[in-house]
Amino acid sequence: VACWGLRTSGGYIPTEIAEQLVDVRQLHAGRNCFIATRKDGAAVVWGDFQLDRDVPSMADEFRDILEVASTGYAIALLRADGRVLLLGSLGAEQEAIELEEQLTDVQKIRATCGAFAALRQSGSVVTWGHKTQGGDSRKVQEQLQHVQDIYSTNDAFAAIKSDGTIVAWGDGRNGGDSSAVQEQ
Repeated sequence: VACWGLRTSGGYIPTEIAEQLVDVRQLHAGRNCFIATRKDGAAVVWGDFQLDRDVPSMADEFRDILEVASTGYAIALLRADGRVLLLGSLGAEQEAIELEEQLTDVQKIRATCGAFAALRQSGSVVTWGHKTQGGDSRKVQEQLQHVQDIYSTNDAFAAIKSDGTIVAWGDGRNGGDSSAVQEQ
């Protein structure tokens, strides 16, 4: 892996990180950082990223990573066991712990610029992050059952349900309100 640009935004790879960047499968960009997932499922993070937790102490957790989603201030890593690891600015530590307890049996994660949505094996959806960017799905939560897939824009999410209907939430100006076209 080679990178360039501002040193504080991931444009420089420290030696201890560079040694871990072997057999890289995918690169993901955060606001000022990069996340690499390797073929063995390990994840490596570098750049200017303020984490709520000490990443080196979580090295064992950074295994079997299937998907990565990032906002400007946080990263969600989906593990093969269906758990989601949360890194970055999530608010109070207690809130992050309570959220991680809900994030089990997850099959997909998606992000807007400020929020996340996790699709669980049951077809239900868990959201968190900035309310106006899709982090608050309470108005449509009852409809978020039997979901097959989730898509995102910068500020909104749309879920496709098993009956073919679509449920949208987030900023209505940016895709979060599908009421005008729902009958089509």
